Amino acid sequence: MIGSVDELGRPVIRIEVPEKDGLLVVVDTGFNRTLMLQHDEAISMGFTFTGLSEYVELGTSSVSEVQRATGRIHWLGKILNIDAFVSTEPPATHRPDTARALLGTELLQDCLLLVDFAERVVEIETQD
Repeated sequence: MIGSVDELGRPVIRIEVPEKDGLLVVVDTGFNRTLMLQHDEAISMGFTFTGLSEYVELGTSSVSEVQRATGRIHWLGKILNIDAFVSTEPPATHRPDTARALLGTELLQDCLLLVDFAERVVEIETQD
């Protein structure tokens, strides 16, 4: 899987969703789950809300309540059923941002992640 380093200096890749539009996500090695999505993104990707929620500590050290949702994504040649966190916080409006979702380390468990900031390239490959 090939991505890039965006204009804000973040490693980003595109996640594809069966029968839906894909989504640009930031690879966040500080996030230890699968995906963190905005509410509208989760709906557009066809995720189903479970009715469960939990509190998580964000990178800012603030604590926020997130909803749980399940859905399917294409991941390294496979279709995976995953659990995701869904934020009800509104996205930042002070700057345009094409990648608001986060991809966490749970999806990277059996992978090699290469971020070449000089060449602005991100690569993810399986280590099977």
